[in-house]
Amino acid sequence: MKKFSSLASVWAAKERAIRKTLAAQATLTDARDRSAVLAARDQQLVFHPCYRGYARAEWRQPLARETFAVGVFADVDATAGNHRAVVYGDIPPQVLLGAGLSLEHASSGLRLVASGANLADDRTQTFPDYPIPGRTLFLSLGWSSSSSSSSPSSSSSPSSSSSSSVSPSPLAKN
Repeated sequence: MKKFSSLASVWAAKERAIRKTLAAQATLTDARDRSAVLAARDQQLVFHPCYRGYARAEWRQPLARETFAVGVFADVDATAGNHRAVVYGDIPPQVLLGAGLSLEHASSGLRLVASGANLADDRTQTFPDYPIPGRTLFLSLGWSSSSSSSSPSSSSSPSSSSSSSVSPSPLAKN
């Protein structure tokens, strides 16, 4: 049984101006192998990259006396590679780009979001022989009982969840 220790730190910042939102997050993980195997001792654990970062910019514009609101967002997710996977080979760093559009009807609480993930079609393998999905498009329809949502695209990322939205359906190649 291998023993390991880890130290994880997360820094997050969010700046909100009228109709614009910027969010950023950085993670540092120091997960070391504490086993008795000398070749692996004090090495970063395989498949636990040291660095990860995420940034997202959103813009929201109310329309027609604030009955509707349109939103646009773009995000980037970067993960450091893990070059300690001796058996499996090097795992390269990856940068994933995403973007989307949203349309919200304030009085009904309905929100339609079209978004894309991995827009650069990066086929990095985060685990040997299992590449991440290629360019993927999503179309989702959500409903919220509170009619005053502060950001129509805040839960539109494919990786986030909303208890009131219909499951996103992929529209593009995988």
